[in-house]
Amino acid sequence: MNNRNISRDNANPHSNSGNYPSVNRAKFLRELYTAYTAELESISDCLYYGLILSEYDPDMSEILENIAIDDMKHFKKLGQLLMTLGANPAINTKFRTGGANMFPSAEDKRTDSMASSVADYLIAQKSAAVDKYSNILKDAPDISIMNIINSITSDEQKHRHMLMNYCMYI
Repeated sequence: MNNRNISRDNANPHSNSGNYPSVNRAKFLRELYTAYTAELESISDCLYYGLILSEYDPDMSEILENIAIDDMKHFKKLGQLLMTLGANPAINTKFRTGGANMFPSAEDKRTDSMASSVADYLIAQKSAAVDKYSNILKDAPDISIMNIINSITSDEQKHRHMLMNYCMYI
């Protein structure tokens, strides 16, 4: 996304033009930033589980790699959007232990059960992402931002569908 696609006059909630109260601006930026960090987490999860499953289940590994690539694009678009809106897209990362890492001994867990568990987990994550983007869309200040969010939402729905189709065949 080129930052010139979004006019600062039309999309900048800092301005007092139009009806975009500062409370709505703060909420919108908070939701946008939450979605931004969720995309980074999804990239990490998809690449990790794709790597773990690559020898056992190359089809699932490929699905996860394709989702990660789309999520990288989403991450970049959302970061650019945050910058355009005057926010700092900085991320403080930390090494995660537990939580999403469902398989501490992944080498011992290369089974259909693992692939199914990963798919179920990611389907839930993608469903939550669709819900999150739908909420963000309600507060989007202009059509350019709405188009970006609609595009990302469509990809998240596609990812969920890909994972659900995969589950039907394992």
